[in-house]
Amino acid sequence: MSFAAFREFFVSHSRLSEANHRAARSAFHVPLALILAVWGATPGVSADSQGHLLRARHAPGSHLEVKTILEVDGSLRVNPDGKKVVELPLKLVANHQYAERWLSPARKTNSGDSGEQPATVRLYRKAEADMRIEDSSRQITLDDERRIVAVHLGEGRPKLYSPLGPITRDDLELIDVQGNSALLDELLPSGEQRTKTGEGWTIDKAVIGYLLGLEAVSQSDVSAKLASVENDVAIIDIGGAVSGAVGGVASEIECKAKLNFDLKSQQITWLAMSIQEDRAIGHAEAGFKVTARLRMAIADSSDNDSVPELADDSLANLPIAYNLGSELLQFQSQPGGFRLLHDRRWRLMGDEAKLAVMRMVDQGDLIAQCNISNLPAFSLGKQLTLEAFQADIEKSLGDQFMQFTEASESLNQQQLRVLKCVATGNSSGLPIVWVYYHLSNDAGRRLAIGFTLEDRLLEQFAEADQVLVNSLEFTERATPSDNSPADARTEPARAAAKSGSQANPDEKTRKQ
Repeated sequence: MSFAAFREFFVSHSRLSEANHRAARSAFHVPLALILAVWGATPGVSADSQGHLLRARHAPGSHLEVKTILEVDGSLRVNPDGKKVVELPLKLVANHQYAERWLSPARKTNSGDSGEQPATVRLYRKAEADMRIEDSSRQITLDDERRIVAVHLGEGRPKLYSPLGPITRDDLELIDVQGNSALLDELLPSGEQRTKTGEGWTIDKAVIGYLLGLEAVSQSDVSAKLASVENDVAIIDIGGAVSGAVGGVASEIECKAKLNFDLKSQQITWLAMSIQEDRAIGHAEAGFKVTARLRMAIADSSDNDSVPELADDSLANLPIAYNLGSELLQFQSQPGGFRLLHDRRWRLMGDEAKLAVMRMVDQGDLIAQCNISNLPAFSLGKQLTLEAFQADIEKSLGDQFMQFTEASESLNQQQLRVLKCVATGNSSGLPIVWVYYHLSNDAGRRLAIGFTLEDRLLEQFAEADQVLVNSLEFTERATPSDNSPADARTEPARAAAKSGSQANPDEKTRKQ
């Protein structure tokens, strides 16, 4: 079973140091008159009777040092044959350590997110996860060339991306974890009202959903209460149940947490959270039932010069502003020998020397399947004609084929020759669209790509093939390739059609 099937599950962390609580000053050495002056010179009036302002302050340019660790135990759920659900034991430990600079503390609420400055930018000093599923283990670490990460707080879930270049799915799931430090302040009471010990408030369901890694929340009763105040540290209890979804896949969560808020520095310094989550199996990812324990320590960094990578001069040379291109992910197939960019709706299902399979899932709906097939190399100077490509496609589809709606030839951004054919037809009584590509270079290297989707899903598909195909480039292959000459008429479409053209994606994949 591919690790890609359960990467969705990630919740990252990093090694923790205990939050440093302020030492209490001895009241025996403070004159009574001074105490009365501090409390308005009114005998019997305590600090708690007036309440405490639980409002975080982050001046633009201020730095924090964040350390987290997450430990996960439970089981992974898969149904590879579409019938019997198999549960596999799962353990995960993840560590994060990063400096975080605040740029724009306020959440953006307008719909035009493109071009906006991110809320924070981070320098990851450590981001790693060790995962064990049954007898298989894997370690994931953040790419050293993507250690600077921006966090954009706009509509919906926070968006993490690197201004240094596109990150991979592994990178994203390693850093886009439960307990996002840029969201913690939204757990506190809103406005300027003061809170007394024992008083509580309801946490916005969208906020707790995003903090727990959900994209949508249907129901939440999560609330918070000021439990006590000790040595100028407000200790807050948080707990409740959340029903929501990730990518349209249902998830049920019970959470309990303790949060420390320093009343003098006006910032959160510690979070400890226990999470019990039960997530269903999706079209492109496994389900799971786990218990996660998250701990986070946050310290103010008074020496902003200690992080030169996040200084004004350094950031001025980076494209940190958010735009739709910021969310593109990079996929590199080592066995297949190619690299490409894709939007975040695509999920890798398998990656082998001859075939890579991806599925597009949008809000729980399976939109399309993509098959990328390596082909035997042509002899030097030989090229496949567009007419031969069309003939091969029509033959491969057989009785399912109705007509071609598009046939073209072009060069992609990497100067590869691209043949494109779009065919329509019927499969199992449903109108289907097949989009085929043949990509090749002058040296004879080539591959075929086939997209399969229902006609009714074209709008949601939104030409998602364009970014993928235009960015594709050949790389060195990890395994020897078959360089024998191939039949120019039949090889490409037959390869692309192996698992993508014989039926609509819903019918073929709902059993996975």
